[in-house]
Amino acid sequence: IMSKNELQKIFDNTPVESYKEKINVVVEYLTSIVDGENIVGDGKSVVYPDFWEYKHTFAEKMYIREMRMKKGQLGVSVIQKYSYPFFVLTGNLAVTTETGIQEFIGPVYFTSPPGGAQRIVYAVEDCVIVTVHQNPTNTEDLAELEKYLYCFSWEEYNDFVNNNNKNEKNK
Repeated sequence: IMSKNELQKIFDNTPVESYKEKINVVVEYLTSIVDGENIVGDGKSVVYPDFWEYKHTFAEKMYIREMRMKKGQLGVSVIQKYSYPFFVLTGNLAVTTETGIQEFIGPVYFTSPPGGAQRIVYAVEDCVIVTVHQNPTNTEDLAELEKYLYCFSWEEYNDFVNNNNKNEKNK
C-alpha cells in the first residue's frame, strides 16, 4: 500500500512539462498494472461496482453518487463536462493537482469547474465521497448519464466544447 508521499514521488518524477501530459503518462502506467484489487480502471467507465461500493440517488434533475473507497485504493477520475460539487464526508483522500498532491480530510467539499482536470485519487484512509451532478432528463440509466456528464480523453472533451460552441453560434 502506498502513502500520499509515494503518490507525490510518482507524480513529481514523471518527466513531462504539463499537468495533462503528466496525468496521461501516469494513467497509461496505472492502466498497464491494473490488478482489480488495488488499482482499477479501463478509461471507458466511471462506476466499478466490483471495486468500490456505490449508492446512486436521483432527485429532480439531479444525480447523486456516493462512493466508498477503502484505505490504499487508487483511482483515476474522468474529465467532467459540467461543474459539480465534490464532498469528502469522511476519511483522507490524496488528489493530484496542477501544483502537486493535495489532501482532503473529511468533512470537506469543493466545486470542480467544467473541464475539471483529470485527477489521480488515493485513499490514505477509508473515504466516503459524494458527488452531485445535473441530470436534465431525469434518467436513471448510468450509461446514459456517463455519456452526458463525462469525457474519457482530452480529445473527446475538446470535441464536446467545439460542438457546444458551434451550437451556441447557430442559435
